[in-house]
Amino acid sequence: MLNFIYAELWRVLRRPLGKISLILMAVLPVLLNLICFAENLTISSISVTVTQPGGYSYTTTDTAGIAGILMPFAGVLFLMAIVDLSFSDETRLGTMKNNICAGIPRSTVYFGKVLSGGILGILHFFTGWLCYWLSVPLLPDGQEALSALFEALLWRSAALFPLWLGMLALLYFLYFTFSHGLIAVVILGTASIFAVPILYALQLPFAQFVEEIHLAVWFSRLTTESMSAISLWECWVVGVSYTVVFLFAGWMLFRRKECR
Repeated sequence: MLNFIYAELWRVLRRPLGKISLILMAVLPVLLNLICFAENLTISSISVTVTQPGGYSYTTTDTAGIAGILMPFAGVLFLMAIVDLSFSDETRLGTMKNNICAGIPRSTVYFGKVLSGGILGILHFFTGWLCYWLSVPLLPDGQEALSALFEALLWRSAALFPLWLGMLALLYFLYFTFSHGLIAVVILGTASIFAVPILYALQLPFAQFVEEIHLAVWFSRLTTESMSAISLWECWVVGVSYTVVFLFAGWMLFRRKECR
């Protein structure tokens, strides 16, 4: 298992796109603070207004809120890149069956890929936050406001992490289940954007339940709601539930799937 995980990590990180993904995760948070520095913005003066469908809008007036808007959704794109790189050779060359035919247990293939993706996801997660923190002092009041900013972002980071893991499990489920995983992700992502509004428009009784378990809704809440111990606990329950359910479902399907 450890050799398989190491091989997967080496295979992804040696590819140019694998290196670019990690470099971008380091550069983008620094770029955010460089833009603020160029505009001579302080932490307390930064503001951004986001307009929701239906006319509702809210204004974020601190760096923690802006990072909370950018990081969850940008992070999902990086997770998609990680999983797609992990399956690129199998999809293009159909080589996954070679591992099975060579006698590597399916459990090693499945959980080795998932664990290697988890390691890469955690690496990207902490790379982004580390580079963000190292570049915060660029802002005029960065040193003075660092402790308050750290406390604000610490809550969001702790809530975001399990949701990332849940999204990673969902992506691996789609890639292991469908021959063209990226197409499945695009279709599911597009459908999920309109799913909740359509259900509410049709006045279906389970619309609110779907909204409560919709992973994208939980990512959005990180950008619109203040953090508390209760909301942190809810994010962990949702994220861990997604992780367990889709890892189990993916394994049950893959163990019986014919690899061609």
